[in-house]
Amino acid sequence: MKNIISFIFAAAKATVIFVVAAVVLVAMVLNAGCSQGKTNIEAEQESNMSPEERLCKVRTELWKLCVERKQLQRRMILRAETQLSIEDPGAYLRWKNENRNKDLTASCATEKHNANLVCDALKCPLCDAASEGNTAEMKRLLDGGANPNQAEKNGKTALMRAALFGHVEIAKMLLDGGANPNQAEKNGWPALMTAAYWGHAEVVKVLLDGGANPNQANKDGKTALMWATFKKHAEVVRILRAAGAK
Repeated sequence: MKNIISFIFAAAKATVIFVVAAVVLVAMVLNAGCSQGKTNIEAEQESNMSPEERLCKVRTELWKLCVERKQLQRRMILRAETQLSIEDPGAYLRWKNENRNKDLTASCATEKHNANLVCDALKCPLCDAASEGNTAEMKRLLDGGANPNQAEKNGKTALMRAALFGHVEIAKMLLDGGANPNQAEKNGWPALMTAAYWGHAEVVKVLLDGGANPNQANKDGKTALMWATFKKHAEVVRILRAAGAK
């Protein structure tokens, strides 16, 4: 009976290995085909990824693969034990008590930890607080030593988020906390340009008072004044011109 149990367990493991290998092979073939059809945008996004972002992506994929493998393994072993329970209920109970958890107790905790270790460093709690206009959380983070210039993977900082959503008090707190008003995201947009584009006149004032360059241009050569003029934000245009924007 022990030989039968061992055979069933070994067969289940062999089946899992075969299926996983087949899935990986199919994925490689599909990936090879799909890679030929990548758009320019996708290629540009990948080329703009930092080493940390690439490592985060790879480790996250390894974690997901581990989870999928464990789920497949669980399904296969459950099928084997179901068949055993039908053929020999007594043997099934002995196998359940002695062997069932041998391979299932191994989780993907290591892979998850490795992914979180890298990916968590890319997160920006200040950016979340700025987007929400959460002054209490912003104060807590800044008082706790958070870097006011930390950026998300797209280059946006908390100050840029405050400018985007028009959160005046958040912008003041960040500038008082040492945020750089002229720091730009990957496409060259500083916080002032974002605030001007969306017509947040009060934020524009705060940024200018905090040292923002009224003539800073993005990668396309456009300035905050150009965008404010294009969007017909008369008050923002007036404020920028009074600050020396050309």
